[in-house]
Amino acid sequence: MSVAPSQDGEVIELSCTLGSLRVTISGPADQAADLLSYITRRGSSAAGPATTSEGSFELVAPEAAVPTSSTSATTSTPVVTAPVLETRDAIEATFGPCPEAWLQGHQKLVGSSRSGLDRLHRAWRAGQWARAVADGRVPTPNRTPPLDLKSRYYSVVRCPGLDLPTVFNSAGSYWQAIGDLSTSPSISHAFPSQTEARVYLAGAGVVDFDIRQ
Repeated sequence: MSVAPSQDGEVIELSCTLGSLRVTISGPADQAADLLSYITRRGSSAAGPATTSEGSFELVAPEAAVPTSSTSATTSTPVVTAPVLETRDAIEATFGPCPEAWLQGHQKLVGSSRSGLDRLHRAWRAGQWARAVADGRVPTPNRTPPLDLKSRYYSVVRCPGLDLPTVFNSAGSYWQAIGDLSTSPSISHAFPSQTEARVYLAGAGVVDFDIRQ
């Protein structure tokens, strides 16, 4: 009887045929070989010569592990594409000009060192930044150039608790809606005129809005 060399303690399978029986033994190599020799000797003495010789003993290679349902399918690692981050300059380059319709009546905006036309362009650009924030392109808007007039109207593009964008005509109602500005997720801007407040909302892409005292 011959078996393939194996490492100590290695589990193998040995198989032989005795008459119409096929005997397979699985276990440590030395014990499996001893048992197979014992079986074949007993079989030969009881029933005459065995139908196979020692050379018919064969080493049965262990069956390949059958893949389970969790491993049978090819697993592919999803490819995560890093988001393309826009620079503020690149975002600003996509802003469109203020439509002429929103520039009508700029002559009525007086009392500032800035012209009425400049103030409306300022409000439009602030609205464009508000839209970029609302669209998730940038976390915060660019700072609007200061104006030497007191704000009286407050445009809110987005705020928890408001069903629509809103223009507040008083600071009290505005702050009541906004709460703590440092923690609020709202998007808003204050202006000295209602015209600028409306142009800001238009720049943010707002069509329907409320007006509240």
